[in-house]
Amino acid sequence: MRLEHFSAWLSRLPEAEASAIVATPAGTFAPRALYGRYLGDLLTQAVVTDGAPRLHLVHDAVADLVPVAGGYSLRTEGGAAYAVAGAVLAMGNLTGPGAPPSRHRLDPWRPEAFGRLHPHLPVLVVGTGLTMVDAVASLRGQGFSGRIVALSRRGLVPRVHAPTRPWPVPDLKAADLASLARLTRRIRAEVAAAERAGRDWRDVIDALRPIIGYLWRSLPAAERARFLRHLRPFWDVHRHRAAPPAAAAIAAEIDAGSLEVRAGRILAIADAPGEAVVQIRPRSGGADETLAVQGVIDATGIGRIDETGDPLLRRLVVRGLARPDACGLGLAAGDDFRLRATRPGRLWTLGPLLRGTLWECIAVPDIRSQAAEVAAVVAAEVERLPASPRRAAFV
Repeated sequence: MRLEHFSAWLSRLPEAEASAIVATPAGTFAPRALYGRYLGDLLTQAVVTDGAPRLHLVHDAVADLVPVAGGYSLRTEGGAAYAVAGAVLAMGNLTGPGAPPSRHRLDPWRPEAFGRLHPHLPVLVVGTGLTMVDAVASLRGQGFSGRIVALSRRGLVPRVHAPTRPWPVPDLKAADLASLARLTRRIRAEVAAAERAGRDWRDVIDALRPIIGYLWRSLPAAERARFLRHLRPFWDVHRHRAAPPAAAAIAAEIDAGSLEVRAGRILAIADAPGEAVVQIRPRSGGADETLAVQGVIDATGIGRIDETGDPLLRRLVVRGLARPDACGLGLAAGDDFRLRATRPGRLWTLGPLLRGTLWECIAVPDIRSQAAEVAAVVAAEVERLPASPRRAAFV
């Protein structure tokens, strides 16, 4: 599919809907909801196209994949069973355990269920990344005019997108990839060189994008763990940047005092009838603080595979059909996206479940490339099967 296909789709929207699309020097930015509609339209076209349909949609949740002769028996929560030759786990982001449990928790992806929020009592957002940006927008979109407190360990917010120009991929040596400290110094030196040339740090970060998977796999396991403990938040805010309109809205909220971004961690949450009382330990030190809020939004991002309550994933791991990657972030997989497990089979994955394998695997361009590669791998596998069991399920 042509890369400009989405732009062409946007150009055909009615004027009232197109008003949400913002053109900036850094590019054109559309709301995520519009991109979701675009994908929905593509899916509909694939289902209703002329000829015998090759894609069948089943509106049910997959609960299990049981190995059988020739493939798997796919079981759904609704009690149905389907014979399939293989499956692709395209399950998106895993939900994590989030903040300490509270009955006042609000789902950032279901703003319509926020209920009535009173302006006199603040809302706590746990996390200060892009999900926090979306949560603030959702709260304001639902009419909440009160104070918002966003809390994370370091209190870092995403940097803003800006125009970039191509920068050469850094010539990294084997010694640079043996140590996280050395790799960090090397990239900082590259940024300094770009600045001396009158260029932007974003040029260097974007130049790393094609080799991120190689860098991640090249680092020793101990260095990858060190990155997750210490450098990940700094990388995230520079790599996963906010659209200029969203960044401007967050900056305006902070300047007005209606959004307070804080560095610290939650010690405990005690529920009261109309509020949650949150104990916070500031990162800067000092005495612990108590904050009474009417709602808690978990914006901490993607959960780990060992924290997931997803029944399908847990059953696959127990059966030996899948295993966590070395970092425990997602599922172990090979270069062909096939799951690595005690009992290997025709199971593949893509997207966020590959975080521990590829690291950068959640942005649309990354997932789009992965989907094309997985489709080619699966098609080649299906061609090798006898005619009768040529059935594949995509989960």
